[in-house]
Amino acid sequence: MQTCCRQVPEYYYAFGPTVDGVVIDTDFDTDRQSYINRLASYDLIFGVTPSDAFFTFNDDDVKFGFETDKRNKILRTFIRNTYNYHLTEIMATVINEYTDWVRPVRHPISTRDETLALLSDALYTAPVMHTGNLHALASSKTYLYLFDHQTRGADYEPELPYMWGAPLVETLAHFPTNYTQQEVKLAEAMLTYWTNFARTGNPNEPIDQHHDRGLEKNRFRALEWPLYDGMHRKYIEIVCPAESAVD
Repeated sequence: MQTCCRQVPEYYYAFGPTVDGVVIDTDFDTDRQSYINRLASYDLIFGVTPSDAFFTFNDDDVKFGFETDKRNKILRTFIRNTYNYHLTEIMATVINEYTDWVRPVRHPISTRDETLALLSDALYTAPVMHTGNLHALASSKTYLYLFDHQTRGADYEPELPYMWGAPLVETLAHFPTNYTQQEVKLAEAMLTYWTNFARTGNPNEPIDQHHDRGLEKNRFRALEWPLYDGMHRKYIEIVCPAESAVD
């Protein structure tokens, strides 16, 4: 069998659904309500991090940052691969929105961070929020999180190590091993939320006390994860216990 793989444009979505006409129809715009109804049959936890697009940068970019010339090249490539019209206007708008004009001098690290925020919002946050908003239209069990903790000694560490319990074991795949006690509690809290949700559809349900693992000392136990809806857009911010907050 001969297969082919289309080259993914640079700074573009590297993955996506296959529109097969069975599971995913081709007429979303004309039959939007049927998609919403289909989503409603599932409970949903969805979330983002501030640095979801960090994989688009190489090691030097991460370590040293880059100048505005490279930022502009990245933005031009992204905009050209994403939009068909008004490219110049979009470019100017994006630069204006994602530039810290208070800083009198541009620094490579801040330029990198602004570009990271832009790509993360465009490639991840926007489509994830769109899906969550559709789900919340027809379901009463929609929960949004923002994972905003930076693992010590790691570059843009995502939430996966904590969702999989890496801080609770000596080693797990390629994840770091030198976690703090606060990060251990963070992993315990996330595992509690996710197992509660898998069991009941509500991350706030109390857990079996025989498997508490000392969570009574974890400040996450005092936080209630609010339901998400498209109007109030409440969510939980997942950080280390000393910094935990709900919006």
